[in-house]
Amino acid sequence: MSRLDLLSSFILFIVFVVSVTLAPPEATLSYSQKIFYLHVPAAVVTYGLIAIGCVAFFIYILKKNYRYCVLVRECLRVSFFSATIVLVTGSLWAKYAWNAFFHFEPRLVSFTILWLLLLASLLGPRLNRSTVNYYNALLILCLFSVPFVKFSLEILPENFQLHPKIISRGGLTDPRFEFTLYSGILFQFAVFLSCLRLSYKIEKSRFCYMYG
Repeated sequence: MSRLDLLSSFILFIVFVVSVTLAPPEATLSYSQKIFYLHVPAAVVTYGLIAIGCVAFFIYILKKNYRYCVLVRECLRVSFFSATIVLVTGSLWAKYAWNAFFHFEPRLVSFTILWLLLLASLLGPRLNRSTVNYYNALLILCLFSVPFVKFSLEILPENFQLHPKIISRGGLTDPRFEFTLYSGILFQFAVFLSCLRLSYKIEKSRFCYMYG
């Protein structure tokens, strides 16, 4: 990471910590809701990294430049770590709210499937010209799984749901809620995009050295 990346991430981290401290407890979930300032931004970052990977995939289709396949793989691999934050924070909150780390509930199951797809990118073969389609196929599967995760709360009836709908039901009415949430999104984007840039730079150099 460059000094600018570190400085911007540190400033956003300070803003995020201060805003989480000042944000009041939510009426329904009380102080346990504050974990969502890590949980929700990490989910947004995960979807954002998959979207960047999709852009890289389409550019690869147009230009047939394998360097964009490197970016596809690194987007998947970096998004695995943001998705892990989502699962860990969600499980911690679930233990508090439901007395269990995991329930077979639409949002949790669908996101776990997405996490497993991202894990497959981390455990996949070394990237070369014969394995690029493996990562492109994973990206497509992740892309199609995102709508199922996003709209899983609306697809199935309420009696199948345990996941809270605080935002969609207008529960975050205090402006401090929104400021804290958006500062968390900016902070995590700054960190993970810096990680993506670093990993892409390393892997692109390796790929170009081996294959030209």
